[in-house]
Amino acid sequence: MIDATHPFAAAISRHAAEACEVARVPRVQLQRPPWTVQDGDRWIEGDDVDGAARVLPQHGRRAFLTVGRQELAAFASVPDVWFLVRLIDPPTAPIALASFELISQRGPFDTIAEEALMREHAIDVLISKNSGGTATYGKIEAARRLSLPVVMIRQPQPQPGDHVADVDAACAWLRERYAAG
Repeated sequence: MIDATHPFAAAISRHAAEACEVARVPRVQLQRPPWTVQDGDRWIEGDDVDGAARVLPQHGRRAFLTVGRQELAAFASVPDVWFLVRLIDPPTAPIALASFELISQRGPFDTIAEEALMREHAIDVLISKNSGGTATYGKIEAARRLSLPVVMIRQPQPQPGDHVADVDAACAWLRERYAAG
């Protein structure tokens, strides 16, 4: 099995690991590498959304919040911050933020559009999970170009077992185990 879930979908990966163990099926995790700090970045790194919510008021008052709908509640008690919330799909329940605007969009997002969005909404801080990959990296580049702080949530530790960083390596892992011979 190739476990190619989102780096922050820890419960899904844990369930996949348990199922593979019970079924005695080999498993590899396709774990895309996290983004790394580049010259000009102003990252404030933390381990979880609760920590990000705690430090946010020290870094801005107009926040671009891109952490996903399940993590929004952590920001409900953050005082004196307006949020631009981007979700892939519109929420099914009310958002518990005092002051916000919601946009529903699916990536990929390019740097120029992300910079324009941040300027249009006078964003002064970005909150993001470090999911790696290219589809949403435009916001990180835009924040760098605008010299904005980024409250960056580190990837959780992956499940124990085999790990690869890209599709080619996952295919090689499969060939090693199942090559005719």
